[in-house]
Amino acid sequence: MTLVFLSCGQRGAEREIAKEIKRVIETEFHMDCYNADSIQGFDDVMSVTDHLSKADYFLFIDFKREVTKENPIPLSVFAHQEFALARAWGIIHARKAARKNP
Repeated sequence: MTLVFLSCGQRGAEREIAKEIKRVIETEFHMDCYNADSIQGFDDVMSVTDHLSKADYFLFIDFKREVTKENPIPLSVFAHQEFALARAWGIIHARKAARKNP
């Protein structure tokens, strides 16, 4: 079956949106969907790289986050690392991204 690797932030509401996207991919498009949402240790990181290497599609969602004193760089480090691996491995290719401007 076709595998979609879903890469996105995992804070509060971001997790809920990711669950809904995963549900839509699986029920509406009839594809498997892997969402790396519980990275804790080495085995979890290895699971991420394994699924990424087998993915037919890579869906990267970069949620907009507010800049704060505690969070001066408003992005998901894990999602951007997954993006970098997918790019380096040739899973994705450089092209214009669909972007919703605020």
